[in-house]
Amino acid sequence: GYRWPDDPSFGNATFSIDSLTGVVTWDVPLQLGIYNFGIKVEEYRNGQLLGFVVRDIAVWVLDCDNNPPVIETITDTCVYAGDTLRFDYLAYDPDLSDSLYLDLNNGVLGDNGPFSVPNAATLSGTVIDPRPGFSFPYNSLPVSTRNNGTEPIDTIKGTIIWNTLCDNIRTQRYQVDFVASDNKLYASPSIQSTTLTAHKAVIIRVVAPPPQALTAVKGSRTITLDWLPPVCEDRVVGYYVYRKVAGSYTGDTLCCDMSPLAAGFERIAELDDVLSLSFVDSLNNISGGLGEEICYVVTALYDDPVLPGIPAIESCATEACVELTSEPIYLTNDSVSVTDAVNGSLFVSWSQPAIDPIFPGPYEYRLYRANNNAFPAIRIATLGYDDTTYLDSGLDTEVRGYNYRVEVFDALGLLVNTSEDTHIGSSIYLTATGSGSNAIDLSWSEYVPWANSSYEIYRSDAGGPFALVATVPGTGANTHTYQDANLNPALEYCYFIRSYGSHGVGGVKDPLINDSQVACDVAQDDEPPCNPDVLAVGSCETLRHEVRITKSSLGCDSDAETFTLYFANNVNGPYNVVATFPYDDFGADTLLVYAFSSNNPAYAGCYAVTVTDTLGNESVLSEGVCVDYCPALIMGNVFSPNADGINDLFRPRVWQDVRLRECRIYDRWGRVMATTTGDIDRLWDGVRESSGRPAPAGVYYYHLSYEELGLGGNTLREITGWVTLLR
Repeated sequence: GYRWPDDPSFGNATFSIDSLTGVVTWDVPLQLGIYNFGIKVEEYRNGQLLGFVVRDIAVWVLDCDNNPPVIETITDTCVYAGDTLRFDYLAYDPDLSDSLYLDLNNGVLGDNGPFSVPNAATLSGTVIDPRPGFSFPYNSLPVSTRNNGTEPIDTIKGTIIWNTLCDNIRTQRYQVDFVASDNKLYASPSIQSTTLTAHKAVIIRVVAPPPQALTAVKGSRTITLDWLPPVCEDRVVGYYVYRKVAGSYTGDTLCCDMSPLAAGFERIAELDDVLSLSFVDSLNNISGGLGEEICYVVTALYDDPVLPGIPAIESCATEACVELTSEPIYLTNDSVSVTDAVNGSLFVSWSQPAIDPIFPGPYEYRLYRANNNAFPAIRIATLGYDDTTYLDSGLDTEVRGYNYRVEVFDALGLLVNTSEDTHIGSSIYLTATGSGSNAIDLSWSEYVPWANSSYEIYRSDAGGPFALVATVPGTGANTHTYQDANLNPALEYCYFIRSYGSHGVGGVKDPLINDSQVACDVAQDDEPPCNPDVLAVGSCETLRHEVRITKSSLGCDSDAETFTLYFANNVNGPYNVVATFPYDDFGADTLLVYAFSSNNPAYAGCYAVTVTDTLGNESVLSEGVCVDYCPALIMGNVFSPNADGINDLFRPRVWQDVRLRECRIYDRWGRVMATTTGDIDRLWDGVRESSGRPAPAGVYYYHLSYEELGLGGNTLREITGWVTLLR
């Protein structure tokens, strides 16, 4: 059968095609034979497939002692339209006995190379030691096998020169295809069969020239851009203007490898008037604070020869930047002043930034607050330019931390600067937790744009004055911990944290001192142990529940004293205590078994567990695990209502966890003999409900509807059958 050329059975070979140049590479055939492959080329327009063509190619892999020629030149390059492109090439054959020929596949055939345009490129070639008496084939250069000692054996070298024009600008690239062959002119079939070739494709992109002489001049809340048209202005159909705050353009290479958008620039204008060589940026739609400079790039839009007048090609960019003297806003205080659940307050302050005169004054601050790092923030104050402090009151500072952001607006009500990007600060939030060993564990966190070098811990004993008890160095982390030991478990202790930090920027307040809220606790454990894992399964055959309790592996049960097992008829409760067990009587994994009697309506249900420690702290109820009902119904088919106390009623032989909806008894003519609801163990006593007289012996039919009980909801079932009445 057929196999791919790079099938592993042929050896470690690769087979690929370059989708841009069309060069097929098979590196290398490791098995002799005749091979065939097809190349499918598809043509699209506006994303729609128009058609395709398949080229079938046969390859003979022969056993020969020959090496292919070698071509050395550039791989791809770019050139501005109007400039001259010049690059060298060199081809040689490493075998002494071979001749060498170099062809250009698209040299004169009107293909996509630079030789097919009106301003065609020129090819110069130098033949080293040419073989005398040979007539040169068209656009081929033969070389003898001799070497004069100054070049590699069998060498052709030369230069391609192309004086490009503006008309050469297009979306499609140009391509030069070099093909070097050895021995191809010999007539002997045996030698002809050993002809080898080398291929090399050079991709050339004619780049649209950018606008020239771009300038950026600051005005009053404006920056004016002016530029000159590109050298190929007759092909220009418009301009794009881009802007970036605090960052310049790094993609201005010859080939324009990076678009302004990819470099982080925002497109702020699209100009379709080719005579408009100016743009005024009013800075109205800047979405963030301004950095130290604003940079602009302008590109020209060119049409494609295929679609004249339609923008299709964007040029490289030309850039201009303006420096701003505006400074960042540095938040310096986010400090709790009063700890209270309703009337708490925080002191907030920030540095006064210098503002570039491009933004008209007077200026104002807008202060925003977010709770517990929850955004979006809300505006809480508008302040004058010289007012850089604010006391934020009426807050719950006992259980919440707060973040702040400051923005500056000019006289036009437009944004000038913001602390949003790098200078949002949060207050220190402290928790105090008794550990059960005459100690209290402290933990605090904050997210601030400065570096805190140390933290002071202050403590109040039983309502007394606060005193310094410890200093903890800053580590650069957002959270810190400390254990205050050797405390009296009968007293309540209160704490707050005071941090010392710095922005490390000259002219900004230093040190930065901020306080947390006050947090209190007693030096005994009020944290319950963590719950174990609980699994419950039921057996409908044995009517048993098996409850497996696995102790927690988190190490938070060292002072656990008892297990309490709860049961409820459904997962939502209420849960009632089943039993309490000493915690140490249980192993890491313990199985409890509970048996239920037949038809116990409380068979199905849910279990949950709590753990209580030696101080009486009981954990929250664990998540309920449930055992569902075991519905079953098996009908009898004969009864004898003769008042002997034996089988006097028609009823199920077995019923469990079911609820009767209705049972109707019919005779063979479809007349209703009896109707029963609710009482499943007394479906019919053999009496006609219409007359109250006993029904004669015979075969009767029933239709029964009932519910199968389930914790997730009951399921309605219907069955039909027959029953024989004996007299």
